[in-house]
Amino acid sequence: MSVTDSRPRSAPRTPVVRTLPEQIADDLSEAIARGDFSGGERLLEQAISERYGVSRGPVREALRMLSQRGLAILYPRRGAFVVEVSLGSLIDLFNVRAVLMGIAARYFAAMATDEARAMLDSAVAEMQADCELDREDPARFIQIVTRIGHVLSRNCGSISLSRLIEFQNENSPWRTLWRSGRIEFQSRARRIAVAGDYAAMNGAVHRQDGAAAEAKMRGIILVSRDHSAAALAKSRGETFDPRRMADA
Repeated sequence: MSVTDSRPRSAPRTPVVRTLPEQIADDLSEAIARGDFSGGERLLEQAISERYGVSRGPVREALRMLSQRGLAILYPRRGAFVVEVSLGSLIDLFNVRAVLMGIAARYFAAMATDEARAMLDSAVAEMQADCELDREDPARFIQIVTRIGHVLSRNCGSISLSRLIEFQNENSPWRTLWRSGRIEFQSRARRIAVAGDYAAMNGAVHRQDGAAAEAKMRGIILVSRDHSAAALAKSRGETFDPRRMADA
């Protein structure tokens, strides 16, 4: 696709099948984010192979992925060691995400094509319909939230902004936090509230009110940060500097 191609792009509707190394890397990433591994702890290939019942080949590839995400350091002839991921650094991810996605929403409101706006309408409507289902597993809801993020970032009219968001998606613990579904959106009431916020953001997009769309998108992510920080603090037994909790 050329840099001048402005066709709307969105994430596939059907789930992408993860490779075995990706599954192992995602599971280990989640464990590191939860605090199951200490900073500086060595990730032993043999132990991981036995844990997942696989050969060392997929494990080595998974460890390379952890390194790319900034969750492990690979030393020649020594192996992989966990990078300490503090709760404060995870909160930072939400703060950065709020700024980036807020700008994407502002740009989208001003510059998105009718086709891209229709994709956003569809995703928000699907999110609201999902809330009608009384179930404990938030996985489907998280898929829709992710799709909305892709629609906004990939159709915001800024290649540099889209790349920044994609880099955070693939090269930080963000994807682990988001895909796990274990720290957010657990209750139906919470999912209904979030769906209402996304509907309000979409309303601002329809009015082409970029400032309101940005403010609502930032608020959505920062409230999610607050819920996630509370859950992680409890599971990790860790405190954080409240001054990191920037306002919307």
